[in-house]
Amino acid sequence: MVEADESQLNQAISNLIINADQAISEGGIIQISSENTIVDETSLFFPLNEGSYVTIKITDQGMGIPEKHLSKIFDPLFTTKQQGNGLGLATTFSIIQNHGGYILAESTLGEG
Repeated sequence: MVEADESQLNQAISNLIINADQAISEGGIIQISSENTIVDETSLFFPLNEGSYVTIKITDQGMGIPEKHLSKIFDPLFTTKQQGNGLGLATTFSIIQNHGGYILAESTLGEG
């Protein structure tokens, strides 16, 4: 159970899936997993308040994101696509942040 706006979380996850799907345009697998996470004083990785969270992880077998773009993917209007407006990941970032969460993107070129 989580305390969240269902439609907003649906939009955030949908935006991530759409981006993953576009990254594997030539075929591949999108994996989604979730797990309960406890953040406490020993949790150095997440810049979150102590408490119980749900971690949702989405991975794809796409082409990966160049390092020079990775720090910008959640910026409003940033896009490298011919079609698109650059608002999907910015909206996702905002939704997660407004729910007291944290979103992180990791990528390696050629690995997704």
